[in-house]
Amino acid sequence: MTNYGQTVERTSLGDEVVGKLDQNRINVFASSPAPLRVLIHPGMISPRERNFLYNLTRSIEHLDGAIIDAGIFLGASTKAFASAIQERDNSNTLIRSYDVGVFNAFTAKEASRMLKIDCAAGQSFDWILEDLLHNERDLIEYNFGDMTNFKYDGGSITIAFLDVMKDRELSQRVVAQFFPHLTANAVIIHQDYFHPQHPWIPVIMARNADLFEYVGRPQTDEFVNTAVFALKDPVESLAELDFNLDLGRQELRKAMELAVHIHSDPVERLNVLGALCVIEASFEGNVEMAREQFVALAKEHGIANLLQDPKQKRHVERIELAIAVFARGGKQW
Repeated sequence: MTNYGQTVERTSLGDEVVGKLDQNRINVFASSPAPLRVLIHPGMISPRERNFLYNLTRSIEHLDGAIIDAGIFLGASTKAFASAIQERDNSNTLIRSYDVGVFNAFTAKEASRMLKIDCAAGQSFDWILEDLLHNERDLIEYNFGDMTNFKYDGGSITIAFLDVMKDRELSQRVVAQFFPHLTANAVIIHQDYFHPQHPWIPVIMARNADLFEYVGRPQTDEFVNTAVFALKDPVESLAELDFNLDLGRQELRKAMELAVHIHSDPVERLNVLGALCVIEASFEGNVEMAREQFVALAKEHGIANLLQDPKQKRHVERIELAIAVFARGGKQW
């Protein structure tokens, strides 16, 4: 059984960090600074996420299964995991990292900015990762290439950090390959859970709510994207795992309504409501209707005030954009 009771000595976490992972503990992990080498490593995940990944990994008493690090870009998440493992004396944990390993236009631009070198779309970046993570190379198994048809045979999994579920088909594959190997109390970290252009993620987790418990997020109210789930204990079998996303509109609506009610936090609920309306937009093909539905649902759930909150402007705009993208066929369910 996974235990989060080990004190993270280098920070000020203190002896009170014991027991079950929950939002309070996530806040402690996310606000307790990781080593500088983790915080300055090039990458697009936030400092709070880096802190959380590092401190979570250090806190698990029996880190027996592998760590899945899927969608690593320049390895910021990998650096956090590996640095924590290096500071432990009771783990032979391997980080199994996955990425297409080739820059697209956006990642090439970001890598050029971060690394101060010229990177181009279509260029392989496996050599960059291996150089940036040279001191951690013995802890990492790299898997580069298209994950559409990949098969996982790497044994049990204690932590899964997932930043690859960018479309429905790939999401089904990722869940089908990784989730059956989760150990008791395994932690699943969805980097795009609250992003309205990835509505299949909350659908998957809602349809498997009997198996997984939502425990919180490392980010603040000003920007939410990442969600942390834990495998419920005890789970006799993962055979009942449902990763089918070839669903009709009514099935999707039912799943998303459950997803909404998983989140009592107003900001989280606002974003999940947005994802629900994105799915509706995909079926209806009507931007204005879906946007009006979003406003109506916010009122129904008593969070309409957030629509005018300056701190939530980026979330509202992100939802409105996602509705337009799906309604106009740029993406589809």
